[in-house]
Amino acid sequence: MKRIVIALYLLAAATLPAFPPTAGAQTFSEGVAAYEAGDYDAALAILKPLAEANDPAAQQRLGVMYYLGRGVAQDLERAVLWTRRAAELGNVKAQNNYAYLLFWGEGAERDRPAAVEWYTRAANAGDAASQYTLGTLHAFGHGVRADNDAAARWFGMAAARGHAEAQLYLGVMYEQGTGVARDLVRAQVFYILAAAAGEQEAARNRDFNARNLSPAQQAEAERLAAEWKAKQDG
Repeated sequence: MKRIVIALYLLAAATLPAFPPTAGAQTFSEGVAAYEAGDYDAALAILKPLAEANDPAAQQRLGVMYYLGRGVAQDLERAVLWTRRAAELGNVKAQNNYAYLLFWGEGAERDRPAAVEWYTRAANAGDAASQYTLGTLHAFGHGVRADNDAAARWFGMAAARGHAEAQLYLGVMYEQGTGVARDLVRAQVFYILAAAAGEQEAARNRDFNARNLSPAQQAEAERLAAEWKAKQDG
């Protein structure tokens, strides 16, 4: 298996504020546009007032800016402060990021049980990155008891949302019969999906696993993968 990768949202677009901006005020989307254009000073000028007005999406992005030192001096404690505020207001990207900061003890005291709680909260809200992370934690026994059944369940949730690395890991679990019943056709489905998303290890696994499949089984895996992809795209 690939090494464990804990996901941290850095540049992902967040949702728009739940409240309308006041007349003449610059919006969160304008702040994100400035940030993504590399104009961090302008992004800060827009996002900080929104964050101070309790906009969780702006708080989440401001936490990222303090974490990376973009538009501000890098300050992990302030990153934790803004990220926690957004997480407590229900922003799932912030919940994932706050879990990351707690898990590794960046800007706050390391607290892995609390990190798992925050990952779980975001995962239960449908966040694929947190679902994937919980899968890796359970697969490797990091911060939680090793539990292959739980790992397969979380990987399955993330895979259903198109998370390529989760699809790769789930393919490995089906190929090995770890946490799920061994099923080489299902393994091939997830390898095909992950490989199509650019996972090179999945492409290697797909080609190796194909040697153990009959032509009919390979055709069935390709059909199921196409159906899965069409459902995601639809």
